[in-house]
Amino acid sequence: TYTTLFRSLVLKSDIREPVYFRGDGSEKCTVHEWEDMVMVYMRKRGVSVMDQAVEVMGRLMGRARDVVKVGIRSNPSIDLSKGPSPIFDILKQHFSDTVFSCMPLADFYATLPLTDEQPFEYWLRLNRAMEVAEDCLKRQKKSVEDPSRELTVMFIRHCPNAELSLIFKCKPLQQWTAADVHERLDEYRRERRYSHLSKVTPAI
Repeated sequence: TYTTLFRSLVLKSDIREPVYFRGDGSEKCTVHEWEDMVMVYMRKRGVSVMDQAVEVMGRLMGRARDVVKVGIRSNPSIDLSKGPSPIFDILKQHFSDTVFSCMPLADFYATLPLTDEQPFEYWLRLNRAMEVAEDCLKRQKKSVEDPSRELTVMFIRHCPNAELSLIFKCKPLQQWTAADVHERLDEYRRERRYSHLSKVTPAI
C-alpha cells in the first residue's frame, strides 16, 4: 500500500550513510569497523547480495579504491556476485593495523595474560586474537576446527584470576564451554560491581 511504501521510504531516508574510505590515514575508524558500518547500512537499506560489491566500491576513494581495483583486476577468479567479501579482504590486507602471520594459531597460543590484566579483558583479547587467526587462516584456505574449544581451553589454562581458576577446576576442562566461561565472567563482574557499590554507598 501507499502507506507502507511511504513508511519504508521514511525509514530508509533516516539510515545514516557510512563515511567514505580513502586509505590515507584520515579515517576515524579502522577498516574492520568500516566494514561493519557498511554491512549494517546495506542490510538496513535492503541492498541485494549481487549489488553489494558495487555499493561498497562506490564508497571507496583515493588509494583505497585504486588498491581494490588493481587487486580485483589482478585476480580474475574473484567473484563479486556472491558479496563484497573479496573487497574487504583486499582492504584489510593493505590497510589493517593487524599483522597477518604465516603461523596464526601460534600467535593465538602466545596470547597470554598481561600483568594485572582483568579476566574479562583477557577474554576479550583472546577472542580478538582468534578472529585475527581465523582471518589469516582463511587467506591460506584453512580454518580452525573448533574456535570456541580453543578459546575455552586457552582461557581456563591461563586464567589471570586465582578465584576464577578454582571455579574452573571444579569440573574437567573438556566439560567447560565458551558460553560457560562467558557466564562465569559476567557473574564475576557483577559480584565485583556489587561489592564496590556496597563499599562506597553509605548505610542509611
